[in-house]
Amino acid sequence: MKKIIILMGLFLFSYHSFAAPLEGEYRNNFIKSFNKSCMKTQTQMPENDGISISKLAEYCQCNAEEIANTPNASSVLPAIESGDMPLSSISGVMNLSSKYCAKKVLNL
Repeated sequence: MKKIIILMGLFLFSYHSFAAPLEGEYRNNFIKSFNKSCMKTQTQMPENDGISISKLAEYCQCNAEEIANTPNASSVLPAIESGDMPLSSISGVMNLSSKYCAKKVLNL
């Protein structure tokens, strides 16, 4: 199968130990925004030509939910949005989410 290269927008990771996952309207907005960005990227990638739109949508949804469920999401997203924490500091979460969802949804 073809490899999927992921361009993910905002993801969540934190060094705080008592933060919570995203909840409520903030969570819904994050997932909606993430899915829109993810689908735009995934459907434009030549590597994904053989993968159906519905599978790509499922893959993007999986990633959005995994990121939103990260225990420290509620403290990290505001820090990234404000510029207090660089997006590069969460690359580990992005990679793990991508690998998990590729395996779960795309059997890669």
